[in-house]
Amino acid sequence: MEWLSITEFSYNNQIYSSIGQSPFIVNLGHYPNIGKDINPLTENSLGIEQFLKTIREIRDEVKSALKETNEMMKRKWDLKRKPKVEQSSGDLV
Repeated sequence: MEWLSITEFSYNNQIYSSIGQSPFIVNLGHYPNIGKDINPLTENSLGIEQFLKTIREIRDEVKSALKETNEMMKRKWDLKRKPKVEQSSGDLV
């Protein structure tokens, strides 16, 4: 149980192949602070409008990546799928 938070952090910090981003980027728009403030707030820090624009752009990229992933998975599934056997009333099955 003591390793759960570290495992969760590590899992959410990885880039997912299906979305091309990490969950931290998708949800927060940046990687989380890991204890060292490398980007202190300044007058040049992003405002809320820019932050929201960034989040929208990231989510649009994720939607596009998920759509491509779903289409690829469908193509692979369809290649393995057997044609449907037509049956009519009275056939022995």
